[in-house]
Amino acid sequence: MQGARKLLITQVTDHFNTNILQFLHEKLILLLQFITGIFTYLPEKFLHFLHEKLILLLHSITGIFTYLSEKFDEIFPPETRSETVQHWLHILLTVVIPACLAIFVFCLCFRFLSQVFLCCCRFCCWCCATAFRMICWSFSQVIGAVSQCCCCCFQHSGYVGKMMKAPGRAGVVMLRATFEASPRLYFMGLRAGQPLVS
Repeated sequence: MQGARKLLITQVTDHFNTNILQFLHEKLILLLQFITGIFTYLPEKFLHFLHEKLILLLHSITGIFTYLSEKFDEIFPPETRSETVQHWLHILLTVVIPACLAIFVFCLCFRFLSQVFLCCCRFCCWCCATAFRMICWSFSQVIGAVSQCCCCCFQHSGYVGKMMKAPGRAGVVMLRATFEASPRLYFMGLRAGQPLVS
């Protein structure tokens, strides 16, 4: 049974190879006749030269196909061709195709995961910036509350003296005693743009 199968494979391969070569030979002859028909107005020597070169090309192509057929028979001998083809088919189905699919899926997942990672990084940066701004704002509020508390405490305890809003300077407080000591000097400094000295 095994020998009959090998013989059948050998016959099919030989028939296939001879059919391919015969088909190519016929088609190249037809091509040569067509080209010769087109260039009938050219000189006879040129047509003869072209005919020889095309025949050489035909023999070269036939030789290439013969060489490839012999190499195929060397790599896949007719005696073990069915087992070798089954072996390579098994490798193709169990190793090559799954590896290609895995690489394809990895590329798709890598693109998706890189986009997710970039979105997460942007979100984390936004959260950190927002948290930092909130901490700075809270810290400034605490500092303001503490300073107001200290000012009120010192004002009521009598260590510093009474405070008042500085005229012409929005949101600035100053000692009332300093202003009352020399209002004229204060307004001269205000017009000159000098900082307030308590």
